[in-house]
Amino acid sequence: RTPLALTLMAILYRDDKIDLKELPANITELYNKFVDTYLDRWDTTKGISRQYQYEQTKNIIAAIALHFHGKGSSSISDYDLIVFLKKLRKEFSYDELDNIEDFVEHLKWKNGVFNFDEINNSFSFYNHYFQEFFVSICIDDTNEETLKENFFSEWWENAIVFYCGKQPRRDAFLLNACKHIVTIELKNQFIFLQLVSKCLQAGHSIPIKSRLKIIERLVIEFDKFYLAFIEEGKAGNTLAATQTTMDLIIQFREHFDRTFSSKHIATTECIDYFENLLKSKAENLSEVTRYCIAYFVSFHTDKPTAFNIFIENKNISMIWNRIVYVDVNFLHFKKQISKEAYFRIRHKMMKHKFSIIE
Repeated sequence: RTPLALTLMAILYRDDKIDLKELPANITELYNKFVDTYLDRWDTTKGISRQYQYEQTKNIIAAIALHFHGKGSSSISDYDLIVFLKKLRKEFSYDELDNIEDFVEHLKWKNGVFNFDEINNSFSFYNHYFQEFFVSICIDDTNEETLKENFFSEWWENAIVFYCGKQPRRDAFLLNACKHIVTIELKNQFIFLQLVSKCLQAGHSIPIKSRLKIIERLVIEFDKFYLAFIEEGKAGNTLAATQTTMDLIIQFREHFDRTFSSKHIATTECIDYFENLLKSKAENLSEVTRYCIAYFVSFHTDKPTAFNIFIENKNISMIWNRIVYVDVNFLHFKKQISKEAYFRIRHKMMKHKFSIIE
């Protein structure tokens, strides 16, 4: 009934193509497999025409999903469903709707994805995830504006991820969203980071150039979110004012890692982009964001190069000498970093010991 259950089902199918560690990238494929089975796509006893009927039925159910998802509902009465299908038949030449009453009767007893409640005489999806999956099927470039309008709505979040996973090579929607969607409130900044990260994983086959553009927007948004979090903390609206500097830094470092650590995001090109960013444009970013980038690159390359680039900046706070010193030892980089650089960091850390503690 949940993505976890479907994941377990994939294991039962012994599908070794599914990487369970990269669920956002594979979730659409999982649902597609389940729906194929549910709608008897591969029922060879019914001949080649089954393929045609399967596509029609899938599109009709998708239209139903979009119909009541747009209304913020999770169910529809049998009467309202018949009324909707009559309108749909006038718009599309679906043979399956030539006899709407028979089609509705078929849906009543074809349990698994779209279920009928005999007590309330209403239809609903087996769970909300199926509804969101079928909504994504009904969206294309002619009506994807609906997704942009509801980008910060929790109700539409999974449908947006499913949509990006439906055509993992298509970059137009994500690029357009990153170019035109503006985040003002702190909550929306957080949602943007979380959702675009998932969408980028789902759209795992988009061109490298497009991926880097989206990553660039994510970095800007991450920095914007951090600065806004601190400002809101001064007004008592976040926990920033009640936490230690190190607690905040570690939390944002973990948040950065969650945003970018998927194998579909943390590619070689992404790592190179981050390293070049530290060398050039990073002055536009806060020290915390630059540190998060340095830690991320050093961790994923297993080299202290990014730490070196970060700490060599003379304008950053002395506290970073202590933090990088600890990181170098914790990540076992002591043998890889030059002795001069290591002792320079240690010297600055000891020299400014009391300032750092304060």
